[in-house]
Amino acid sequence: PNTFTTGQYVGILGDFSHYHIVDALDMQVQVLHELYAESNQTGYIAVLAVGMTLVIVIRHIDLSVGFLAGFLGAVAAIALVFWKLPVWFVIPMVLVMGVLAGLITAFPVAQLKIPSFVASLAGWLIYRGALLLSTMGTGTIIIPDAAFNANDWTAFVIFIVVIGGIGTIEGPIVGVIIFYLLQTYLADYGAWYLILLGGLAIVVMLFAPKGIWGYFAARYNIVLF
Repeated sequence: PNTFTTGQYVGILGDFSHYHIVDALDMQVQVLHELYAESNQTGYIAVLAVGMTLVIVIRHIDLSVGFLAGFLGAVAAIALVFWKLPVWFVIPMVLVMGVLAGLITAFPVAQLKIPSFVASLAGWLIYRGALLLSTMGTGTIIIPDAAFNANDWTAFVIFIVVIGGIGTIEGPIVGVIIFYLLQTYLADYGAWYLILLGGLAIVVMLFAPKGIWGYFAARYNIVLF
C-alpha cells in the first residue's frame, strides 16, 4: 500500500538466513525462509532439466517445455482445489497429459521432418495460451495438500521412476501407485517411513535394475504402450 496515504509503515530487517518483515502498525512479525522458498520453486526445474538434456543430446530442442509444465501444473492445481479430485488420480492424469502433449510435438518432427525449433515454438504459443485461459478465472491457486511440495517431490519423483521402471511409460505410473500406497499406510511412521523408501529403492536397483514394471514386462512379455 501507499504509505503516504494509508499511514502504514513497513520496516525490513535482514540477515543471510531469512528476513523479518515487521508491520509497524499491527506489530506482527512474519518470517520468510528464503532458501526454502527458492528450493521449493526450483525443484521441478531440476526434473525438467533431466528431460531437456536427453532432447539436446539427440540434437534437438524443445521450446514448449516451460509453458507445458506451467499448464499441467495449473491443471493439477485446479483438479485438486476446485474439482476435489484425489492426489492419486491427479498425478497419473497429468503424466498422461504430458505424454500426449509430447507425442503431439514429436509427431511433426519425426514424421513430417519439421524442425524441432518450429514445432516446439508452436507448442510454446499453444501452451502459453492454454495456461492463460486455465488461470484466467482463478488467478493464483493455493494448494493446501503437502503432496505437491517440490522439496519433497524432487527426491520422490526419482524414487517413483526407479522402482516403477526407467525407460517405459508404464513404469512411472506403476511407481506412482506403489508410492501412494506406501505413503498412505506408512507415512505415520515418520523417519522409519523414509528409511523404508530408501531401502526399497536399493533392493529394486539390485534385483530389478529396470524397475518393477520392467521386471514383470521382461518375465511375462507384457507390453502396453
